[in-house]
Amino acid sequence: MEMNENSIGLDVALKRQGYEVRQHGSDTNEIRVCCMFCQQLGHGQDFRFRLGINLKTGQAHCFRCHWKTRDIYRLIEKQMGRRVRQPDSVYEAKKTEDAQVVLPEGFELFFSIDNQEGAIRTKALDYLHSRGVTDEQIERHHIGFCSVGRYAWRIVFPIYHRDKLFTFIGRDFTGRQEPKFLNRKGAKPLWTSEEHGQGMPLDSTVILYEGIFKALAGERCRFFTLGPVIHAATLGSQITDLQLAQLCPQVVKEIVLFPDPDRPGLNGFLKAGRALMAKHYSSGVSVVWPLPQREADEMSGDEVRRCIEGRHPFSVASWAMASCIIPE
Repeated sequence: MEMNENSIGLDVALKRQGYEVRQHGSDTNEIRVCCMFCQQLGHGQDFRFRLGINLKTGQAHCFRCHWKTRDIYRLIEKQMGRRVRQPDSVYEAKKTEDAQVVLPEGFELFFSIDNQEGAIRTKALDYLHSRGVTDEQIERHHIGFCSVGRYAWRIVFPIYHRDKLFTFIGRDFTGRQEPKFLNRKGAKPLWTSEEHGQGMPLDSTVILYEGIFKALAGERCRFFTLGPVIHAATLGSQITDLQLAQLCPQVVKEIVLFPDPDRPGLNGFLKAGRALMAKHYSSGVSVVWPLPQREADEMSGDEVRRCIEGRHPFSVASWAMASCIIPE
């Protein structure tokens, strides 16, 4: 990231936002501020400088409410609308981390110049088309496949964060491999419809699904009244701490839960809704309504759109109502 004369240091940025900054007594690379998230997460206001920020790595962690992020610089930049100067060590740490993640052996893009035919490619592409995924989406999200190695005969979905490969997930397209989804070990961020993980626009609405195919189905719909819309997948019925941190309340205006219509999906998103309400306040979390009886990628675009546009504010009571109409 190139810095210009208008960029400022993180300590200056925090002070301009009204925070008192203290140097850590034993570590010159760490500063402390009163955590701005404790009150949002139901722990009351912090007066004891519990949020530690590592200037070398850009990571931050509150020892009271346990809020954390891997990129405090980007968060402050979003809030201030200007660049925050980062030390070279931040980039070096990110390069080291990024170097550890490479696409699996045998990965190929569907539409690369050298890959326009082949039986495996054709079978994989037919599978994606049968799930409703368009060629435009395949190219936009750099979806590929593997013909050899551990991920052979799987569709591979790369997951990026700010143009860097973060992780990936493989999906069997033969119907004969278990598990159907094969995840790379390590942290599990959200898959989002933002190309190359560029980040969520300010005041965006995030539609949260359980799986990538559902999020891709939502992306194929058009919403003209919600402002910037991001479709995101939790890659399972449970939401992780990393994913909660990605849904920053200073950036995201509203989160709409679109659960799978089964017990595991409802129970997982019930926990996610409670965690998000604590972080975003109750007015910022809603649930699609009427609750769908099929998964999002099995519905028409109009059906998906109606469910989202008819959303209700999230509450435990709404989940109880949903449980009455979902079979065991």
